[in-house]
Amino acid sequence: MCLIMPPDKDWIDLLSALTTPIIAAIGIYIAFQQRSVNKNRLKHELFNKRYEVYENIGAFISEILTSGTVRAGADFEFLRDTKAVYLLFDKDLKEFTDKIYKKSVELHCLESELSSLTGEERTEALRKESIIKKWYSDQLETMESKFVKYLKLEH
Repeated sequence: MCLIMPPDKDWIDLLSALTTPIIAAIGIYIAFQQRSVNKNRLKHELFNKRYEVYENIGAFISEILTSGTVRAGADFEFLRDTKAVYLLFDKDLKEFTDKIYKKSVELHCLESELSSLTGEERTEALRKESIIKKWYSDQLETMESKFVKYLKLEH
């Protein structure tokens, strides 16, 4: 019995025809892998930016609570360090940082006026100052819950 084998040219033609789809499939696979890597890199970079803002807000509040005052220029540093809030977070966190800034300005004004006040005016200014510091303390305690949805790493 004699086996008839196809000529070598047929095998070469077949392999040549399969080469293009195989290369295309490999290219598609690589493209999807690159997309996945880029998506994860974006998540990582976004997390880093958001965490930096979170840390800056916490440090600012902690400094106020530790020293009891708003250091000269600290409010402007706070604005600089949190300027990207409106890009990185939602409207609520933008309003939160705006309120932190406004309260720091109010506290700074009270501190400036305090030395020249006496009697009931001084007592009222100290009461207002105490209310603001209590507000800052409350914000520091609840700050994590405001940021958790942005800082949670989910894969």
